[in-house]
Amino acid sequence: MKNVLKGLFVASFMMSLAACKNDKPSTENATTTATPVAASTPVADTSTPIPLTGTVPPPPVLANAASSKTATEPVKPAAAQTTPAAAPAAAATGKTTAIKFDELNYNWGSVAEGDKMTHIFKFKNTGSNDLIISDAHGSCGCTVPEWPKEPIKPGKSGEIKVVFDSKGKPGDQQKTVTLTANTEPANTVLTIKGNVKASESK
Repeated sequence: MKNVLKGLFVASFMMSLAACKNDKPSTENATTTATPVAASTPVADTSTPIPLTGTVPPPPVLANAASSKTATEPVKPAAAQTTPAAAPAAAATGKTTAIKFDELNYNWGSVAEGDKMTHIFKFKNTGSNDLIISDAHGSCGCTVPEWPKEPIKPGKSGEIKVVFDSKGKPGDQQKTVTLTANTEPANTVLTIKGNVKASESK
């Protein structure tokens, strides 16, 4: 029995060996047909070369970007610094009062040329606040007023002295003195007039 199995095994091995030999491809009868490849005509590459790194360079930075921005921005003018003019104390507080003169007009009649005519206008503070006369000026250099510089209390009185120089002023004359005070209205006008007789020496 063992000999029979051994024989079968050997026969099977030999058959397998023969089958492997028959499966080998025969190179003798094989015919290889090579297909010629046509040479292609080279095409010129006109595209812009792409960087090998694959990164795109950043746009150029303008060196004067900050300066150009500053140049285009409007320059704001500096605020003007002014010093307010000094004003009387009464004007600053806004307090006003009232003034009343015994007379606003005076006629001296006739005087000789070269004489100086003096007249005093009397007034009273009829308001409830201090009266402050800030200015008094004549209509010409020949008429000079004098006025109190200190405040006049309510109910108190004061005087305005006016001196007229008739030298070189022959004929009828009329001059004015304008007062500025913390009153309503702020200006009060006093008037003096008369005749100046020409000098006989002329």
